[in-house]
Amino acid sequence: MNSFILKVLACIFMLIDHVGAIYFPKLWGLRVIGRLAFPIFSFLLVEGYVKTSNLTKYGTRLFLFALVSQYPFMWAFNIKSFNIFFTLFAGLMALYVLDYKFYEDESKNRAIKILTIIAICIFVKQVHTDYDFYGVLMIIIFRVFKDKGLLKLFGALVLLNFIYVMPMLKYLAYPNGFRIFMQSSSLMALVFIAFYNGERGKKLKYAFYAFYPLHLTILYLIKEFVVK
Repeated sequence: MNSFILKVLACIFMLIDHVGAIYFPKLWGLRVIGRLAFPIFSFLLVEGYVKTSNLTKYGTRLFLFALVSQYPFMWAFNIKSFNIFFTLFAGLMALYVLDYKFYEDESKNRAIKILTIIAICIFVKQVHTDYDFYGVLMIIIFRVFKDKGLLKLFGALVLLNFIYVMPMLKYLAYPNGFRIFMQSSSLMALVFIAFYNGERGKKLKYAFYAFYPLHLTILYLIKEFVVK
């Protein structure tokens, strides 16, 4: 399974998720399917980071599409937060920090990396990017455990999801409180990632970037002028 197929699958899962969020909020099964999208995008971001010949262009492209997608994102979901491209961009910056050598002294180097990544996580949490610190940490996990086997990667993602759910455990006693575990279904994305063969496949890079703002705009227009 090449990166093209993974991108197509991630876009399908994302579309299902957004259709559920916008039109059928009570059909939580659609949102469960949608949880598979972000881990695949995170994995592909790490692949892109490792293989890119120009990190500046890669980062600029992400940031520009973040700007282009912002209004469609706010219109579609009627919220005032920042879209997923901003989280992906923050994750890319965290990857750069992770690999950058600030000091010759390894202990100082490790400390500044940890502090900088914590600062990035706090920032995305404060400005409310989609998936905020959870998204950034997932991207880091895919980088750190890239060549350490699926079992260790799975364990790290389980721990991340446990950390994510902990503050919401108080809602477990409420009706439909089990939904706090919905994000954990994202772990199923590893089934698809496990079949990745390292190949690019068809080159439709900008089509996948454009899909995000375009599909949100279409969903918004349908909601405003057809569903109503």
